[in-house]
Amino acid sequence: MIDIAICDDSALEREILEALLKHYCGAHALAYRCTQYADGEKLCYELGDGGWYDVVFLDIYLPHLLGMDVAHRLREAGYSGAIVFCTTTTEFAPEGFEVEAGGYLIKP
Repeated sequence: MIDIAICDDSALEREILEALLKHYCGAHALAYRCTQYADGEKLCYELGDGGWYDVVFLDIYLPHLLGMDVAHRLREAGYSGAIVFCTTTTEFAPEGFEVEAGGYLIKP
């Protein structure tokens, strides 16, 4: 079972990404569980309580904390899973190396 978190302030973007993951995992016979978050604070809080994910998809522009700040907090808390940024800007792509991002995808 692959545990996936999607953190994006847009409900539509979260649903689109989850639908793409459903299609991909179905086509490759992968069992997965997906949890959606509208902001990074709740994600950080739940991961701080020991709830780990294999993959975290993060938007950059989130309320309260930038996705990059969330990624730094996750790494500081010991999170070693994959972080993939899904955003509309390339501005933070170089900083993605600092948090060992597994990917940096630009939304259309």
